[in-house]
Amino acid sequence: MGFLAPIAMPLMIASSVLGAFGSITSGIAAGQAGKAQQKAANQAASLQRRQGAINAMQTRREGARFAGEQLAAIAGSGIDIAEGSPLELMADTQREIDWRAATTRFEAESGAVSLENQGRLAKWEGNVRKSAAFGKAAGQLFGGLGGIGGGLGSDPLATLNPNSALTDYGHGGN
Repeated sequence: MGFLAPIAMPLMIASSVLGAFGSITSGIAAGQAGKAQQKAANQAASLQRRQGAINAMQTRREGARFAGEQLAAIAGSGIDIAEGSPLELMADTQREIDWRAATTRFEAESGAVSLENQGRLAKWEGNVRKSAAFGKAAGQLFGGLGGIGGGLGSDPLATLNPNSALTDYGHGGN
């Protein structure tokens, strides 16, 4: 092992620096991934809202068509539609149409809010991973430097003494 001694310290330093760099790079990537997931979730939420509006409009169109058919059937039967049960029936039909359209929009909005919350969570998780990676990088650097310092023994200047056992490189002090 004596022939590795001159390069041991630079290797330890390089290992610590590379490990820290890898942790930082990984953390930055996790943060960027979280932001990208949030952006995708927000876009999906926007699409869901638009689809909900389209579906509500379609519900109203279908309801208006049904109400028209209902009105034609009542009028064709000779019943006076201006008062009584036929008028109440048409009002109930319109309330049902409105309720279904509102329910369609609510369901779309609920889904959109859920997607936005998932996006916020993804961004938060990315930020947590990024912060953790910077902490890990600091730990790797300090741990590596501590290991280097621990390898010097109690006298850091001992490595400067050519007769020191630390700089002997396995030659037995001769």
